Amino acid sequence: DIETMYISEFALDSLVDFYYLALILPLSVLANRTDIREKFIISVESA
Repeated sequence: DIETMYISEFALDSLVDFYYLALILPLSVLANRTDIREKFIISVESA
């Protein structure tokens, strides 16, 4: 059934969006913060 396939595809897309927001964004934010922290520590040590 095409309609069911379309709905499941839509649900899958929303799930992917949700997991992307729930997992990848916090991970990238954490990664950015670690980068900033490392740069900050390096600049403090070299000062």
